[in-house]
Amino acid sequence: MLAVDLRHAPRIEEDQRDEDVDRALLGEPEADLEPVDLDLVQPVEAEDAEAEGGDEPDDEAEPHEPQVVLPVGGLAQAGSPDSRRPGERRGRSPSGVQRIEASRATLHESTHYTPEMADPLVFNPFAYEMHENPYPTYARMREEAPCYHNEEMGFWALSRFDDVLDGYRNWEDFTSTKGVSLETGGSSVPSMIEMDPPDQTALRKLVVREFNPRRVNALEPRVRALTTRFLDELVEEGECDLIARFAALLPSDVISTLLGAPPEDHNSLRIWTETIMHREDGSSTISPAATEASKNLVLYFSDLIKARRKSAGDDLATSLVEAELDGRRLDDREILGFLFLLIAGGNETTEKLIANTVHQLSRHPAQRASIVADPSRIPAAVEESLRFRSPTQYMARAAARDVVRHGRTIPEGDRVLLSIGAANHDPRRFDAPDRFDIDRQATQHLAFGFGPHFCLGARLARLEARVALEEIHARLPDYEVDEGGVGVVHSGNVAGLATLPIHFTPTARADGG
Repeated sequence: MLAVDLRHAPRIEEDQRDEDVDRALLGEPEADLEPVDLDLVQPVEAEDAEAEGGDEPDDEAEPHEPQVVLPVGGLAQAGSPDSRRPGERRGRSPSGVQRIEASRATLHESTHYTPEMADPLVFNPFAYEMHENPYPTYARMREEAPCYHNEEMGFWALSRFDDVLDGYRNWEDFTSTKGVSLETGGSSVPSMIEMDPPDQTALRKLVVREFNPRRVNALEPRVRALTTRFLDELVEEGECDLIARFAALLPSDVISTLLGAPPEDHNSLRIWTETIMHREDGSSTISPAATEASKNLVLYFSDLIKARRKSAGDDLATSLVEAELDGRRLDDREILGFLFLLIAGGNETTEKLIANTVHQLSRHPAQRASIVADPSRIPAAVEESLRFRSPTQYMARAAARDVVRHGRTIPEGDRVLLSIGAANHDPRRFDAPDRFDIDRQATQHLAFGFGPHFCLGARLARLEARVALEEIHARLPDYEVDEGGVGVVHSGNVAGLATLPIHFTPTARADGG
C-alpha cells in the first residue's frame, strides 16, 4: 500500500520545495535530453530505499498523462439506477458498459519513408487503419508535412522529435488549457493536465511525492505478489489471452488499490475505463457507452470522496480530500479530476506497455532469449517498447498565439497534436528507428512526455512492467503468440493490443495449489 501523508502538511505554497519530492517529476529543472539511466528502473532493496531518506535523481524526460474526457451530462444524479457504490457487488457487468470487440488485424512493423508512398497524405488519429499501423503515415508527415494541417477535422500535428519536445516544454506557445484531446461531445472533468504552470505545478505537488522513487520501489513486493497470483491462475492451462488474464488485471488492481477502491470493485473500474477510451472507426465523437461509463465513474468516485470525508483511509483519495493548497481544501470536482486522471493512466498505459512488450519480444526471439538468460536486461526492453510502440500516441495542445513552424502559421486557438508515436520513430533522433532493438544506445524517448506534464505514474508503470516481464519469462519462457488472434485496441490516443492469445508449456503453480 502506498503511504499517504499529505494530510499532515498544513499547506503547500507555490514556492515551497520538499526534499522528498522527485524534482524531475515536477518538471524542474529542465535539462538537455540524455539517455535513460536504466539503473533507475532496476529493483532497489528495501534497506537501500529506506536509507535514502530522499529521492534519487529522476530521468530528465517529462510527460504525458492520458486524457479521460467526461461527456456532457457526465455528472449524473446520485441515485441513478446506473450508479455504482464503493464496495457494492453486482452479479453482472456494470450497467451500460459493453465489452469492446477488438479488430483482428495484421500488425505491421514500422515503415521507412519512401517518395513513392501514395497520395494524398491524410492523418486521422481515429481511423482504425492508423491504430493497426500508423508508421507509414507518420513517416510521410515527418518528411512531407512536419507541420501537418487537417482542415476537415480542424487540427495541426507536429511529428518530428525536436518539434514535439518543444511543444511539451513551451506552454507559452502551446497551451494545455483548451484540453489535451480531440474528442467532441464532452466537457472535461477539471484536471491539472488542462492547466499550464504555475497553476498546474501547484496542483501537481499535491500528489507528486506519492510517486517518488522511494515510495514506488516500496510497492514492488505487492506488485510481485499480485503478478504471481495472476500467473498462478493460468500457468496450468497452457494457453490464455494474456491481456484478459493478466496484463489488464495487474495495473487495474495496483492503481485501484492505491486510490482506495476495494477489490470487488476493481473489475468494474477497469471495464468503465476501457469503455471510455474506445472510439468508433474514424469518429472523434464520444459514444453513448462511453458517456454511460463516465457517469458510472463519476458516481463511483463521488461516493468514494464522500466516504473519505467521513472516514479517512490509507489511500490517495484520502490524501486528496485532506490536502490543502494555499489554505483551502480541494472541492469534489477537483478531486474527481485527479481520480479520473490516475485511474486512466494507471490502467490503460501500463496494460498496453506490458502487452506490447511481450508481443514485440515474441517477434524477436534472439532478444527475448537474451532477457530470459539475463533478466537485468528487462528494463532496456521496457524502454525500447515504450519508444517503439508508445502506449500514448499523441497529446493535444492549442496555439496560445500565432505560431510559425516549418514555414506555416498555426493561428492562435487552433488545436495542435504533439505526435508522440511519430516523434519516437524520427530518424533524426534514432538510428534505424523502425527496428525493435533493446540494445539501442539512444534511449531517451517521449513516451511519457516531457516538462511540466511528465507522466506522474511513469516510475510505477516501469516497475509493474519490469516485474511482469521478469515473472512471465521465468515461468512461461517458451510462450508463443497466436498472431491470428491478436486484436488492436481502438482509442483516440492509446495504442496497443486488446487481445494477445498465447500458448506455452503448462507449469505448476507457485503456491502449490
